Amino acid sequence: MASVDEYRRELKALGLEKFTVTASNVAEAKAALADVRQKQKALRQIRARLNLDMKAIRAEYDQKKQNAGAGGSALIGMFGKRRAAGQYRATAKRQVTAERVRRLQPYETLKMSIDDLLLQMDRAKIQIQQYIDEAKAQSKQ
Repeated sequence: MASVDEYRRELKALGLEKFTVTASNVAEAKAALADVRQKQKALRQIRARLNLDMKAIRAEYDQKKQNAGAGGSALIGMFGKRRAAGQYRATAKRQVTAERVRRLQPYETLKMSIDDLLLQMDRAKIQIQQYIDEAKAQSKQ
């Protein structure tokens, strides 16, 4: 399982912070379009691995939640305080849930950033394709 920092390093290695697309002719536009598609493919691969890691974290915490507070509540229950035992288990499960949310938050933030980048690149692809289509139409006239 990769950490959020490792995913951030991968995103930085893609060079998307200062990624600009400029084209003065159809050949440059086609090359830029291919570059955008390649970067989108890399982003989708990172997002897929990120989703798998998030799924693994959720599964880990689901397992912890099932066993949360079992030992302590059994001791409390032995002394005839069933209500207190139930409250102990509930508190332990809430703590596990809160810990899971804290651990997943950076992953979810990064995933939203990747989704935003993919949308921006989709818009850029549309603009590039429009430029190519217009340039082809002008060359035919």
